[in-house]
Amino acid sequence: MTQPSVHALLVGIDAYASPQVPPLGGCVNDVDAMAQLLEHRFGVPPENIVRLTDGAATRAAILDAFETHLIGAAAAWSAAGSPEPSPAFLFHYSGHGSQALDPTGTEPDGLDETLVAHDSRLPDVFDVKDWELAARIEKLTALTDNVTIVLDACHSGSGTRAIAEGVARTRRCPPDLRPQPAGRPPAAAGATRGFSGPSDWVPAGRHVLLAGCRDREESNEMAVPAGEGVRRHGALSYFVVQALDRMPADAPMTYAELHARVRTQVNSRFADQTPQCEGDVGRVVLGGARPARDRLIDVVGPRGDRLVLAGGIAHGLTAGSEVALYPASARTVATAGPPLATATIVDVGATESTAVAAPGADGAVPDLAAIAWPARAAVTRFNFAGLRQRVRVDVPDDAAARRVRERLTATGDTVDPDVTGLVDVVDDDAIDLRIVADGSRLVVQDPAGSALVAPFAAGDLDGLARDLAHIARFRNGQRIANPVPSALAGRVTLALHRLRIDAKGQVVAGPDGQPAIDPLTPGPGGEVALETGDLVVFEIQNHHGVPVYVALVDFAPSWAVDVLYPFPLGAEEALEPGRSVFRGRSFVPAEQLAVSLPGGMPEGRDTVKLIATLRPVDFAVLTQTALKTPFTTRSLSRNLGDRSALDDLLASAANGSRTRAFGPPEGSGDDWTTVDVTVFSTRPASRAGRAVVPEATVDAGHGLSVTAPAGFSAHVRVLTATQSTRSLDGDGSDLQPPPGLAPHPTVFAPLELGTLATRGLTESGAVGAAGAVIELSSDAAPWDAIRPESPLRLGLPAAIEPGAGVLAVAFDGDLYYPVGRLADGDRAGVDVTWLPEPAPAVTGRRDLGGAIRLYLFKTFDLPAPALGLHHARFVPAGAVAGDPPGEGERADTVDGGQIRYRAVRPGEIAAGDRVALFVHGFTSDTHWLIGTAVDLLRENGIVYDHVLSFDYETVRTGIAANGEALAGALRAAGLGPDDGVHVDAFAHSMGTQVVRSMIERFGGHAFVDRAFLAGPPNNGTAIARVKRPVVWLATLLLNQAGPTPPALVARWALKHVADHVQGLDDLAPGSPFYRQLNDAALPGPARYHVVIGRNELRPEARTAWARVARRLGDRTDALLDLVLQGDNDLVIAVHSARELERLRGAERVTVSEVPCDHFGYFSTPASSARIVALAGGGQGQRPGPPA
Repeated sequence: MTQPSVHALLVGIDAYASPQVPPLGGCVNDVDAMAQLLEHRFGVPPENIVRLTDGAATRAAILDAFETHLIGAAAAWSAAGSPEPSPAFLFHYSGHGSQALDPTGTEPDGLDETLVAHDSRLPDVFDVKDWELAARIEKLTALTDNVTIVLDACHSGSGTRAIAEGVARTRRCPPDLRPQPAGRPPAAAGATRGFSGPSDWVPAGRHVLLAGCRDREESNEMAVPAGEGVRRHGALSYFVVQALDRMPADAPMTYAELHARVRTQVNSRFADQTPQCEGDVGRVVLGGARPARDRLIDVVGPRGDRLVLAGGIAHGLTAGSEVALYPASARTVATAGPPLATATIVDVGATESTAVAAPGADGAVPDLAAIAWPARAAVTRFNFAGLRQRVRVDVPDDAAARRVRERLTATGDTVDPDVTGLVDVVDDDAIDLRIVADGSRLVVQDPAGSALVAPFAAGDLDGLARDLAHIARFRNGQRIANPVPSALAGRVTLALHRLRIDAKGQVVAGPDGQPAIDPLTPGPGGEVALETGDLVVFEIQNHHGVPVYVALVDFAPSWAVDVLYPFPLGAEEALEPGRSVFRGRSFVPAEQLAVSLPGGMPEGRDTVKLIATLRPVDFAVLTQTALKTPFTTRSLSRNLGDRSALDDLLASAANGSRTRAFGPPEGSGDDWTTVDVTVFSTRPASRAGRAVVPEATVDAGHGLSVTAPAGFSAHVRVLTATQSTRSLDGDGSDLQPPPGLAPHPTVFAPLELGTLATRGLTESGAVGAAGAVIELSSDAAPWDAIRPESPLRLGLPAAIEPGAGVLAVAFDGDLYYPVGRLADGDRAGVDVTWLPEPAPAVTGRRDLGGAIRLYLFKTFDLPAPALGLHHARFVPAGAVAGDPPGEGERADTVDGGQIRYRAVRPGEIAAGDRVALFVHGFTSDTHWLIGTAVDLLRENGIVYDHVLSFDYETVRTGIAANGEALAGALRAAGLGPDDGVHVDAFAHSMGTQVVRSMIERFGGHAFVDRAFLAGPPNNGTAIARVKRPVVWLATLLLNQAGPTPPALVARWALKHVADHVQGLDDLAPGSPFYRQLNDAALPGPARYHVVIGRNELRPEARTAWARVARRLGDRTDALLDLVLQGDNDLVIAVHSARELERLRGAERVTVSEVPCDHFGYFSTPASSARIVALAGGGQGQRPGPPA
């Protein structure tokens, strides 16, 4: 068979041009390893491989290379008549994934998924959008279906865990909240998350996608020991390269097999990372492209007394492994003749290793100078000493850390347990486990910070050692795989089925009289989803030409390991060629396998490993009970004759060793292989739920109770992520955060429920119920029975710590609503003070079946600048380390970097300077204006000598008082009549009226030249007349994604603001404030530029907003009028904004109407472009003079 050609585009980016994008450490290593694999193992010509790394991987270069190298080569092949075999096309990206604002408004969370190019986030340079990549993939797959996409990046940017620097890095950076250019084609504009798979990336098609993680997970970088230091790789890329490198030439893998091997390795190291595989996963990798030669490694030649090999950690090489050297012409070991020499690897780097020559049979070391270089090397024995878990002690107390290290390194007969054979205590980043302090307790974590077992008292060091040994043995067994290409690989298969049960709960007999079974298909994550109580059947089939011995080993969520087959344990019978054996297919209950979970665990993940060998092997050595049992040394239970290499490896995995544990020599006949299947188990969700009756408390499960007010009755279900997805009316988007919260995961984190969550733990394979869905359903429509004076009380499993709050968010099928927060005087209770009515069923939209879904978020306050006038600047995250705060500067950490504030220094503003003044709106602050609006202006060439911010109290202080304070602060900064300083004021919402008051009533006209007013209520707003205006504004914030942070939402959840506040009274039409402001003549030369939005709601969206307006409004119907009548931005009516033009005249006031809502003025393309144009923003220009 002719070998298909391979065309590869490999992109790896560690260094980014924008300081807003943090650097990475393993992406270029990923590309180097993949290029080396393709060239040296698969024989791909160098001209068929395009590498774009760091500065070469610009947005334009990536898109151009995809067009010219991949699509161009496919077009040439097609033009030549598409001769067989089809070439294979590979796009591999290693770097940051992120999100950016969706300008079309079609994404449910308002954000597109993106890949971050080297020059992304520079002025006028944007990320590569998911739909841009999908369009090019579609062009490629129109020519060929032999397309593979590997994305080793994060997708959603929704992770919440803070990772300590140097422990583990995740390939995610903050979303790009700048206005995005239009250009999404109509076909892509209609796409939503439902169009993509669980990876949340490119749509399903004729290609195969390997993605680093699920949409709500993170792709980790892992550090691997390399000589005296470490090398970083993406976890997905590292194990993909290793698996392909070990693929036998005569037994190519399918994508499903490749994914299974990679998933097990990644998930055993990072509990919260599950690689995904989507598309035709049954196809052979790279369309049948096979290794062109045996797994031979190029030997460059001697360097001093050592040999240099062109292979390293990415190819699975380990120090201590042995190699045989052959001439450079060798392609297979079988035809190469006797080796020229043998050597032992002593130092392993990322893609290069060194070895020392070993004595020959006569005891003499060969003369390296006599060997013709270059040469080829074949690994003859692998060293498995790396089975020991690398543990780092990150305990800040030096004495406590020393005691932990001493305990873990203690040896001798009196040490119980002695764990030195199972763990190595290290001080570098290449770790498997870390030990941290949590108050007076010690916690065992994985490298990404997930806690693995219950915490230990600081003095329980024996218990700590015992659990570490338990974990090490579990992981060692879980990761066992043959590093040598095996003739058994792909020829012994494992399939899962479910016993068919009738309505009476009895096993159904099939036509052959055996129990009937139904096949189970793994999902894109490679996991088979089951519920507790399901009866599962494993089928092992031998497609090899000789008998094999097989075993099934279950690695359970409780850290237990059990041998499922042979059954009973100890039975030894070879599986003949062409035959199958079943485990669990029985009418006898004692012989069935029922899915179960430990008490209190809502979900769990089992790894079931099939091990096939050519000779009997004792697998009992791997078994262990669940954690918290005494540590016992495993020993072989019976003599099986000569021990195989696998016997030694299993013993090393179970007992640990400080000596080499070698794999079998190639061609020895001591062959074995493994197949892994992951079973994801969850407790079944009750269809009916539990009844909630008026004035009674019901246990809803997962530690949550529900107490209903008088007049309210319903049914409640608490669903985990998987239960929600698998429920009749759920889908995969149920646990996506509301669009307004998605860009701010450090402020709004899904609240964990259940017994595991109360300890803050993730068990070995357990999945906490973070972000669980609380579903309320009722036919009686009692939603209006829930009011502030008669709330629905949710009892939490544990009290919320001081300083944090809880936000309850309701979803009706259309919109998200803020409906509850912590109860007064009860930090373990949430009061839901109102609920919307369920959205009516609409064809083509997800229907919740008359139910309301509640989500709980732990909420923290956003950092707030000090009140008053300050000099301000934004420092991107990547520049923070090199730009420390100056004298008198206060650094506030925000998404994407820091805002630096300091007092305005006397005399620093001089004649000829240009000043930009920024004033925020209601309950907001200037953080987002400095981080967004200033960048917007600067990127368009509008630069100022000084940026000033004014922060003021909006809840209890009137607008006029704030305007007077602003005028006084500007005078104190040195501004005044005829000062020669040009001042532009930029204000939003309520801040526009503060600026107007400062200019028109308190003398600001003498020193302010231009005022840019975004969304100004120049004659008030109807919002101020309703009973709960804050809830309406918070609802708007929840349902839009943009740079305006949901500070109001956070502060409402933390009870820093009430449903109605005094500060809004001034904004009521006809209020005393407006009678004074609008009756006065405008003094001085100040010029106003008004920008007002028109929300262009689709009819169904307008109906949804009208529904909530009725629920929140009162008898004045002010909200309903705002939504249904006239143009507005959902907060301010256009006629109110235009009132200033009528009052002051068109010569003093310009008005621009733009399509946007109240919180999108600096992010919506049309509105931001208009602000730039008004400010005079030609590239490189300074602000124009006063008009």
